[in-house]
Amino acid sequence: MAYIGLDVGTSGCKAAIVERDGTMRHMAHREYRLHSPRTGYVELNPNEVWEQVEEVLAELAAAGTEITKIAVSSIGETMVILDEEGSVLTNGIVYLDERGKDTLGEILGLISAEELYKITRAPLSHIYSLNNLLWLRKNCPEIERNADKYFLFGDFINYKLTGKRMIDPSSASRTLFMDVENRRWSEKIADLFAVPINKFSEIRPTGTNMGKILPEIAERTGLPPEVEVILGCHDQCSAMVGAGCAERGDIVISEGSSESINLLIDENDYKDSFYEACLCAEPFIRDGQYMVPIGFLAHGTSIRWFLDKFGADFGVPGQEEKENRYEKADFGCPEDCGDLMCIPYLSSVQTRDAYNQVKGCFTGLDLTCDKGMMYRALLEGLCFETKSAIDVLRRLELKMNDLTATGGCAQSHVFMQMKADMLERPIQILESPEAGILGLAALCAAEDKAFPDLSHAGKTFAKMGRVYQPQKNYTDKYKKYQKMIKIMREL
Repeated sequence: MAYIGLDVGTSGCKAAIVERDGTMRHMAHREYRLHSPRTGYVELNPNEVWEQVEEVLAELAAAGTEITKIAVSSIGETMVILDEEGSVLTNGIVYLDERGKDTLGEILGLISAEELYKITRAPLSHIYSLNNLLWLRKNCPEIERNADKYFLFGDFINYKLTGKRMIDPSSASRTLFMDVENRRWSEKIADLFAVPINKFSEIRPTGTNMGKILPEIAERTGLPPEVEVILGCHDQCSAMVGAGCAERGDIVISEGSSESINLLIDENDYKDSFYEACLCAEPFIRDGQYMVPIGFLAHGTSIRWFLDKFGADFGVPGQEEKENRYEKADFGCPEDCGDLMCIPYLSSVQTRDAYNQVKGCFTGLDLTCDKGMMYRALLEGLCFETKSAIDVLRRLELKMNDLTATGGCAQSHVFMQMKADMLERPIQILESPEAGILGLAALCAAEDKAFPDLSHAGKTFAKMGRVYQPQKNYTDKYKKYQKMIKIMREL
């Protein structure tokens, strides 16, 4: 018997079959486009995403393994809106989209940022579902008039699989209208902003058995009709489970399209200073536990941008085509880039400062600079942002255990060594970059009673790999980077 972990991300979906002992087999992946109809707009087409999900599931079903359960994780915030006939009314607004900034004043006109934070435990930002809803109401009122059901992408995929409507607490917390402490929709926020709560899915515990897949899904994908769907979670939560995190102070650096430094805390760790630090406290799997995510949204996206635009000739002749592109880029990255520095703000969407309008730039260019040096400067800039986030957690005196990194970017040896140097702490890498998929499989295994509980399943599935020890000192260059940020903000 085996399970499927399905991760629906920003630019693609991926899934794998995972055996009961945590062995991952038959990975499948499909990409889809981000749509940008206007400057500052970033959207996902739900129909395109679902088509690729079906293809991924069909590919795994053809592997011939006895699959019994499936769990889904997804990006947060982005809504899917259906009419009475089940048709998609509009594309989903992605967290990289900038138009929600117009709604910040409207929100603050009805509730203070501090009061909103006490309910949602999320700092005010334009990326959330509430902002998207308010923007659509003002600019596309016909969508709200015709809307019958509202989803985020995780519960949308589960609805397509089972016909049932459930959303987990971690995903629901990304809407900005959830009472996080009590793990339910907030009636106060719903009333203030006329949020149609009855049209959103019911909040249920992560790991809930949603029942069998629909017969038509079994027929179209080739999955056995007895396959059951287990309610998954926000993608960052599943990555923590797959990295074996279960205790206070466990911390994972998720290195994907965005970087999320995820720290596990207990209720007693939560303090008023979280608000001043603009920290989010997202419900974790167990009651009384929270994941504190802090990071940089345009992380792996910035690396892909550089490699797509300028790095086609990175690497060395004779490398296998299947080799990870981040590992290939290591061969084009020099050991030093001198005084060259990069502020990697390629998106104005920042998690810790909704009003930061600084754009990306390179400084210190001269005639000796080449693409390799610019690439290293970009990586250093991203690592400086990681250090800045870790420093926030340190100032709050939160317990932090050993650092574990996972995700596609963690496959770059140059990048991970640089990050260990910058943070002045060892970083351990998981053998598999797909911690999120392993975490979803662990949810299935726990529900299947293959392990005593989810903690045992996650720790069994998490297999640790290489450890990077600090070697180089970046103290002086980091101070220079911080000065550059201040200067650019003034400009």
